[in-house]
Amino acid sequence: MSASVIGAAFRSSRPYECYLFVKERYVILDYYTLRKDLISGPVDIDAGFPMFSKTIFKRGIDSSFETEGNVAYFFSKSQCVKTDYAPRSGPAAARIVIGPIEIVEMFPSLVTTPFANGIDAAWRLPGSKHAVLLKGNMCGILDVNNNYIYQVQNITNCYPIFVDTVFEEGIDAAFCAHGGNEIFIFKGEHCARVNLSGQFIGGIKRINEDWPTLHGII
Repeated sequence: MSASVIGAAFRSSRPYECYLFVKERYVILDYYTLRKDLISGPVDIDAGFPMFSKTIFKRGIDSSFETEGNVAYFFSKSQCVKTDYAPRSGPAAARIVIGPIEIVEMFPSLVTTPFANGIDAAWRLPGSKHAVLLKGNMCGILDVNNNYIYQVQNITNCYPIFVDTVFEEGIDAAFCAHGGNEIFIFKGEHCARVNLSGQFIGGIKRINEDWPTLHGII
C-alpha cells in the first residue's frame, strides 16, 4: 500500500478483528492488542474477495458495514453490494448476495439524501439493524431491514465533540467495536475512539502512533 488514507473499515464476525481498506488493498488487524497486531495482509481486494474481480470494488472501497453473521455491505462511488464475506471459510467461499447495483436501488429511501451517490463512512449501531451513514459533513441513520433513513443532519449535531476537530467536516472510515460501547474513527492521518455518549476516549491521535502495525502500510 502506498501512503494514503484508510478508505473503509468494518468489524469482522471474529472477536476483536477488523478489516481496513486502503486503495486496492486491505488488511485484517486485531484492534484489541496494544500494537493492533496484523493478522493478514496487505492483500489485493480481488485476491481476498475474488467475487469483486470484475467489479468497481476491486479498485477501492469507499465505506462498508457489517450486519448479522458474515453479511457486510460495501460501497464504491454510487454502487453497493450485499455480501457474505465468509471469514472462516476462506476467500473462495465469499460471495455477492445482491449487486453490484446503484445505492438507491439497494436502499430507495436514500434517493433524496446526501448518500444517494456515495457514502464516505458507515458503521452498524450495536445490537440493532441500524447503520450510521456519513457523506461529507452530513450524517444519517439507516434502518437496513426496513429501508428507512432518519436523523439526516450535520455531523456536529450528532457528535458535538467534533466541533473544531479534524472530524468536523466528515470521516473517512469507521467501525463499532465488538463490545458495542465504542466506535473507531479515521480521518486522514488521524484516528480516535468515541463512546456511545459521543465523547472521545483518549483524545485524537495519529494513526501511525495509535496503530503502529500500519506504519509503512498506509
